Amino acid sequence: VVGTPRVGQTWVDVTKPGLRPRMRTTILERPVRWAESGTWRGVRADLELAFAPAGVGCDVTFAFAVHVLGPVGRAFTAISVPAVRSDLRRAAEVLSRRS
Repeated sequence: VVGTPRVGQTWVDVTKPGLRPRMRTTILERPVRWAESGTWRGVRADLELAFAPAGVGCDVTFAFAVHVLGPVGRAFTAISVPAVRSDLRRAAEVLSRRS
């Protein structure tokens, strides 16, 4: 991503399993909320992060959903949550080393 982060910015995410979804920032309310949406082969995934001050850092909560026709989307969401949690933990580790 080039320039200042903003709603509407786009990029291609390179994921650990090798998927390359096209991403877009949908909400950017610093310092409390960030949301993004990604599409890949007819599947859309939405992620929203909420930040709350905690000590010298912050607590992060997230909402995540996969959207496809029928019950398949609910199944994708359920099986994807652990991977999203893991990704967020990795991001937190990287950011904590920067301070």
